[in-house]
Amino acid sequence: MLAAAVATGVNLGVLFAARRWLGVDPAEPPLSVTLVATATCGAMILGALVLAFLGQTQARPFIIFRRLAAVGFVLVGAAAVLAYLGWLPSLAPVSSTVLFVMVGMDAVAAVTAVGFFTTLPRARAYVATY
Repeated sequence: MLAAAVATGVNLGVLFAARRWLGVDPAEPPLSVTLVATATCGAMILGALVLAFLGQTQARPFIIFRRLAAVGFVLVGAAAVLAYLGWLPSLAPVSSTVLFVMVGMDAVAAVTAVGFFTTLPRARAYVATY
């Protein structure tokens, strides 16, 4: 839950910074506060569930999780590019600034998930001292 709160807070910070300094229109459909918060929290919860599943079934869950996070980032970035190109029928084409903000928020979510779910547990792992 902490990862979801941190990722949501940082993504909303990126959103509000983009609105202020890059002139992103608050009426842009993919960048509403509700959608950003819901998508970020949902991604973090899904990431925790995937890591829990990997921990039960795989010998090296952290390595696989990092690879899955990279693949997920590429896929979500591709969706943002498709929105930019206007190839998503349910969404109006977005500007290059909105594309930049969307990919930036995706990167923040991926880095937060990997950081919280793989790096922090390893840092607190028991190390035998002799």
